[in-house]
Amino acid sequence: MPPKTPTIVKIILAMVGIIALFVIVTQARNFLYPILLGVLMAYLLLPIAAYLEKVKVPRPIAILISIIFGMTVIGGIVFFLYNRITFFLEDIPTLRVNATNNIDSILNRVESEFGLSVASQKNWLRQNINDFFESGTGNLINAFSATTSTIFGIGIMPVYVFFMLFYRNKFRNFLLMVTGKGTHEKTKNVLEQISNVTQRYVGGVVTVVLILCVLNSAGLMIIGIKYAIMFGILSALMNLIPYFGTLIGGTIPLAFTLFSDTPEKALGIVVLYLIIGFVDHNILTPNITGGAVQINPFFTILSLVVGGIVWGIPGMLIAVPILGTVKIIFENISELHPYAYLMGSDGPRRYLKLGKRLRGSSPKKAA
Repeated sequence: MPPKTPTIVKIILAMVGIIALFVIVTQARNFLYPILLGVLMAYLLLPIAAYLEKVKVPRPIAILISIIFGMTVIGGIVFFLYNRITFFLEDIPTLRVNATNNIDSILNRVESEFGLSVASQKNWLRQNINDFFESGTGNLINAFSATTSTIFGIGIMPVYVFFMLFYRNKFRNFLLMVTGKGTHEKTKNVLEQISNVTQRYVGGVVTVVLILCVLNSAGLMIIGIKYAIMFGILSALMNLIPYFGTLIGGTIPLAFTLFSDTPEKALGIVVLYLIIGFVDHNILTPNITGGAVQINPFFTILSLVVGGIVWGIPGMLIAVPILGTVKIIFENISELHPYAYLMGSDGPRRYLKLGKRLRGSSPKKAA
């Protein structure tokens, strides 16, 4: 009987493995994240391709039609935002003047109402407003350039999507071959769960974002915000990032309005996004995505932070589906049920019952 490995050695090996994995995924980011984004896009386009194949369209043509449709939608959104941001940047000098005037008006009212001298505060705020617009304009251009560079950097992604959809049966059969006959049923179950959860999550998130594009834009137009559609789409796209998306998305039009318009409209934006946030978290997301990945908020936020550190925005987009896949694998291996329980949003009874059922099944029964 081989000697038992000391616990401290296991801990050290686990830490070394985590560090090695972190280094690998960081160094290979430009290779890995287009593939993983391609997987998510393949799941998103799979229903379209499957429907076309069902009506007797050859698989290669069905996949090409699906990819062209997806690229057209994404390209249209990027083109629209690029044009809107170009016009927005032309208004920066006017926005700077309006922001300075608004600040002066507020401070003058404070001075007249309370008898306080605010001359030094005016100079300080004016300087900071100028610095904000100068740095903010550069950051906006850099951010959009970085996004554009990312799009060009993953230009090969449609090729990945095509082959993932074209060879989807081959990948499935390969996994069944390498796992052995005794675990075929369990492997099929894991693959089906991963496919259902990922497809439901990706499709649900995209559907929610499209609905929020309409709600945000309509609400901002009613309030009377300039560039309402641009801000509505930008703030909706932020919802691709769980938890943080609503907060980030709402601050974009709010900051613009505070500097360029009246405080009443800024208050209207606060009320609007409180209402939209309530609708999103209590009606849209629960009914459309339905908590597909079943990950508790702590590990969701942790995965977003790690994904952002490792791969930036693409890492935040794919962090939750990856964590959901890992959780499904843990759920189907009895020894790893404690980790699935720690990550999940369910209580311990589910995993205890599942563990007993898996331990009680023999390879012959599973086959």
